[in-house]
Amino acid sequence: GWGISKIAREVIHMANSLEIKANSTIESLELITAEMDDIRSVAMQNRLVLDYLLSAQGAVVGAECCTYIHDKSEEKKLT
Repeated sequence: GWGISKIAREVIHMANSLEIKANSTIESLELITAEMDDIRSVAMQNRLVLDYLLSAQGAVVGAECCTYIHDKSEEKKLT
């Protein structure tokens, strides 16, 4: 049967499983955030190189280029 002690063990088991999944989700989001930081950095480096190469021809990419990647990491923090 389903006595109180068995139900309590099941609740504890479910809480532990949920905590493990939540921690895994947080870790995944932190890794994605780090990857996005790297992508933003590479995009900026590419834009600087394009500006450098195009400046010899009298043109620059500047702010009109599509390499901007908005950094939303500071807008929402997991606690």
